[in-house]
Amino acid sequence: LSKALNELPEHHRRLLIMREVSGLSYQEIADALNADLGTVKSGISRARERLRKILLRDGNFFNREASKDLKNKNGR
Repeated sequence: LSKALNELPEHHRRLLIMREVSGLSYQEIADALNADLGTVKSGISRARERLRKILLRDGNFFNREASKDLKNKNGR
């Protein structure tokens, strides 16, 4: 994971670390970076997708369906 994170552009890495490691909310990240909330959300989404592709490429992530139906809110 560390190797894959280091392959990300710095702005993507920073967003993921602020959100996933530091546990900041989207709004807290937006405030810290003086950015629009929508920009932060889309940046994190793009960063996650790019990280997923790197992990898949390196064989460190399984590309398979979710274990439960996410469309069914009851989990059945």
